[in-house]
Amino acid sequence: MTLPVSLPEPEQELAVELASPSARIGAYVLNMVINFAVVLIFSGVITEGFKYVASRGGDVDAASGWLTLVLLLPIAYGIWQLVWMSQYGQSIGKRIVGIKVISLDGENPGFLSNMLLREVSFNVISLGFLRIVVFLLANLGFEERTWTVSLLGFPLLVCLIMLFRTQTQRRTLQDYLAGTLVVKARKGQ
Repeated sequence: MTLPVSLPEPEQELAVELASPSARIGAYVLNMVINFAVVLIFSGVITEGFKYVASRGGDVDAASGWLTLVLLLPIAYGIWQLVWMSQYGQSIGKRIVGIKVISLDGENPGFLSNMLLREVSFNVISLGFLRIVVFLLANLGFEERTWTVSLLGFPLLVCLIMLFRTQTQRRTLQDYLAGTLVVKARKGQ
């Protein structure tokens, strides 16, 4: 079902199908699982690398080529995500689920909107907000660790609620910050 999406500018509509909340949540979960797997594999291989170096009597030269190759795994993964998000408006999870990020004019938002504003700036702002609230609560006598854990998911909870608001095109905080929408990708996109 294709919905005409009314955008902030008068007389502008896009014929796109908004991504469902379940698709967006699924893409987020897939990205988290893939990120966790990459970190787990990376840390496991690094641990084995240190064991290998120790078994060689601390000869770092013997293992340096192997460890350098291992360091390329998270770097290659990060570059892959960066390129896909910049060129296609999709993370690996979004691509698997079949959704993508577009700008309000229907174009690919590119590196600036998709990566810097939507991902990096949102996380920096969220963590900054969290630190300010935790600082204020700690000064009021509340235990800092308890509130830090409790508030960590607050921006995600707000975004989760926003996913179900069709009158705002299911736009989340990241979407408002970057001027984007998340829509179903057409076949071949």
